[in-house]
Amino acid sequence: MSRLDSRWDAKSEEFDPERWLDGRVRQGEAIGPYANLLSFFAGPHTCLGWRFAILEMQTIVCDLIGKFAFSTSENEDGPFRLRLATTLLPLNGKGEKGAKLCVKRVV
Repeated sequence: MSRLDSRWDAKSEEFDPERWLDGRVRQGEAIGPYANLLSFFAGPHTCLGWRFAILEMQTIVCDLIGKFAFSTSENEDGPFRLRLATTLLPLNGKGEKGAKLCVKRVV
């Protein structure tokens, strides 16, 4: 697989880092809805519990949505913006970090 001429533009033995930049190498295709998640990986090294983890997260979200109502705080002023970082940090209208979330029990 690492030296198939059909895969590597018939020059598998040649050192050519440009092949990655100009589109000569055929890109792999992600198969399945979670194939692009590195935390679960794919193939023989896949996480054994990935389906259970996804199902557990979906169950928790459905339970929260069914029992609670979510809204932004009434005293928030201005639109929210997202600041790009390792994780997205919402900024309120004053430029302060964080977004206040009101949670009310409905059941």
